[in-house]
Amino acid sequence: MKTFKLLAVLCVLTFSLGILPQTVDAFAELPVAVVVVDKSGAVDGKLVSAWETRVKRRFGFPNYQIVPQDTVRAALAGRFPAADQKRPYLKQAQLEYIANTVPAELVVAIWVNSMREEVYTSWRGETIQWVYVNIDVTAYRKTDKKYLFRQIRYDDTRSWAASDSAYQVATDKFADVIDKFREELPILQQPET
Repeated sequence: MKTFKLLAVLCVLTFSLGILPQTVDAFAELPVAVVVVDKSGAVDGKLVSAWETRVKRRFGFPNYQIVPQDTVRAALAGRFPAADQKRPYLKQAQLEYIANTVPAELVVAIWVNSMREEVYTSWRGETIQWVYVNIDVTAYRKTDKKYLFRQIRYDDTRSWAASDSAYQVATDKFADVIDKFREELPILQQPET
């Protein structure tokens, strides 16, 4: 009986030691920079935070790490590339410059041209809300020099009770764009070390 108990204890110890977590080689997370250019004057910290959260969810652990906004702003302070006013969004050369300056493997740039909402009363006495959102979103991956561009355009007039705010529209539509970017920018294989 003592022999059986001793064998049982040894089996349990051997089995439990065999399934303990093993250390694995970690790989470097690739940095992602989020750049927001607000030409509308309507973007606040809450909206930037919501956009960063969406990027973190789609380009987050374990393959990517979001570069803090303070680091991005400090790297680009006074050296931000000028944008062509005929095409108010960041082109590939500008995103490449940002990727090298920050440094970041992936750059997601959000150019907010206009974001407005107005509430008024119709001649029938009902409250109407007009929402207009015009945002250009670009992404650039340094490794394969892949550049993506999407536009967010929304112009709608509805009853105030049934309408979304410009903030909600910008957040939801941005989420759709980032999901498409994630499909078009598959995870790169980490190099074997």
